[in-house]
This record gives sequence, structure tokens and C-alpha cells, in this order.
Amino acid sequence: MTVFLRVATGKPLAMDASTVRHKTLDVPNSDIRSTPMNMQPHFDTTREIIVIRKILADLVRTLQLIESDIEAEEKRAGISDQADAKYPMLARSLIERRDNLRMTIAGLEGRLIQQHEQVLTAA
Repeated sequence: MTVFLRVATGKPLAMDASTVRHKTLDVPNSDIRSTPMNMQPHFDTTREIIVIRKILADLVRTLQLIESDIEAEEKRAGISDQADAKYPMLARSLIERRDNLRMTIAGLEGRLIQQHEQVLTAA
């Protein structure tokens, strides 16, 4: 058997297959299709509810801190109108973070409602 390789010049180089050495790996079950995948559930429903509640509590506390920081920055600058060109940049960035946190909280609350419904239908 002859093996053709291309070298840097672009011309094919013929070699005898017996001179080409392949490194064999000593791996058990090396065939990808030899064993089925072991699928595990992410969380059971009650545990997921507990985790979501803890995350929500942390996010709500963070949201309250951000809102108080926005108020303090507006008070420090003496400007509370976001349309004003002199409105503090820190307050603008905190408002963006606050809005993103509100969306995250809304999504997690929706997920919590779904999990509660699953628990009720399973019971």
C-alpha cells in the first residue's frame, strides 16, 4: 500500500505504508459508540426550588443595595433627572445593573412558579 503525503512544496510524496508508523493509544473502550451515555437529572424539583429561593433572596438584597446607591449618587450630584447631561455616570451604570437584575429576578420567579406547579402535579 502506498501513502501520499504533501510536503511544503505542494508536490505529493509517495511513501510505503509499512514505513508510516501510527501511535496506538491504549485506551479501554476507545470506540465512542461502545457504551451509552449516563444521563443524570440536573436537580430534583424540591432542591431546585430551595436553590432558586436562595438566589432570589440574594438578588433582591443586591437590588436594594443598588437602588440605595443610585439614590445616594443622585443626592451627591444634586441631579435626579436622567435626561440631564450632567447626570452621574455611576448612577447610569447602576441603573443598567438594576434593570438587568430585575429581568433576572423576573425570570427566576417564573422558573419558581413552574417548579411549584410541577411539585403540585406530582403530588
